[in-house]
Order: sequence, then structure tokens, then C-alpha cells
Amino acid sequence: MIYEEDGINARTNSVTISRGAYERGYCLGGASYNAVLDVVFSDEADVLDYISLIEAQQYCKVDSFVTDAANFNTYFIRTALRQIEDYANRSFISRIVTAEIQNPNGNQVLPYGRPVGDIVQKDYSGNVITSGNIRNGRIVSGSGIFVYNAGISAEDFAASEFKTIWLQQIAWLWFHRGDETGLAGSLSPQVKSDLSKIRMV
Repeated sequence: MIYEEDGINARTNSVTISRGAYERGYCLGGASYNAVLDVVFSDEADVLDYISLIEAQQYCKVDSFVTDAANFNTYFIRTALRQIEDYANRSFISRIVTAEIQNPNGNQVLPYGRPVGDIVQKDYSGNVITSGNIRNGRIVSGSGIFVYNAGISAEDFAASEFKTIWLQQIAWLWFHRGDETGLAGSLSPQVKSDLSKIRMV
């Protein structure tokens, strides 16, 4: 059997098992593990509705606004979002998450939650089922494909602690741009400390 590791499963003490080891959601030829097999985002909100380019640059104390706004947006703003969401295993912006999950041992955390509203569970053939037992963002029992809304609206985000955390990580990337020490690709220690209180693992 082939085992693979990814960020989600490393955080949740799970193991990703390559798709070739599964057939219709069942592990073949060995022990069975909880695993996030796939995550797809759709209907995702625009990040600039949450933190504007000017707002991010002002927070970073950029002397003169960069002329290449697309690069600042793509690298500093979006990369910071990916980093904090990956570490926290939570969605900061509004989106639909479709997650394919193997959960034979139970208590698997839904990735990039917490879910907002109803959660649709499907079997591996795409049929809607109701056998799962989900509480507080964890699948107590049941495997399959889970579809749910996650994140918060731009309006609610503006008054939340998440905005400061995101801006701090943008600033960290900006101040350490070009560093050869590895800091440029890391989380700010302050951000990591703040996220440790809200991580879903």
C-alpha cells in the first residue's frame, strides 16, 4: 500500500492513502486509516472584498504603492491567506468546500471548516445519504463526500480577529521578502500563536 502525507492529514494525525489503494471508499489490502482524500473549493468570495490592496499596503507601511498590484495581490495577500487557512484548517473567506473523506475510525475533522448551515453527505457514487453523524465540525461516523459552506462574510470579517491575523501574515511576508533564511515562507510567530487558539485539528 502506498502512503502519502499532506498538510491536512499531518495536522489531524491522519494518513492520506493513494487513490489506487481504494475502491468505492474501502481500503484494500491493509489497515484502514482516517484520511482526507481530496478538497475542492468553489463559489469562493473575492479576497479583495475582505482586505483591499490599499489596506494591505498601508498595514505593511509600503512607502510608495507598488505599481504591480496584481503581483502584490497574488503573492502577499493570497499567499498569506493560504498559509493561515492551511495552518488553522479553517476557512477565513466564504466558499463552498467539497471534501472526500475516509473515516473508518471516526471523529475526522472536516477540512477548512467550520461548516455553516447544512452539510450534504454523498456516497462515492454521488448519491445523497444521511448515515453520517456530524458534530462541531467533526464526522463522528460515516465516510464519503461532504459538501458544505464555510468561512464568514466580508461584513462579519471586518470586525473579527481574523482580519488582524491575516494582515499580520501579509506584513510578515512583505518584511521578509527576499530573505534566504526561510522566514519568507513561514508563519509569523505571533500569527502562529493566535491561530493555535482556533485551529481545528
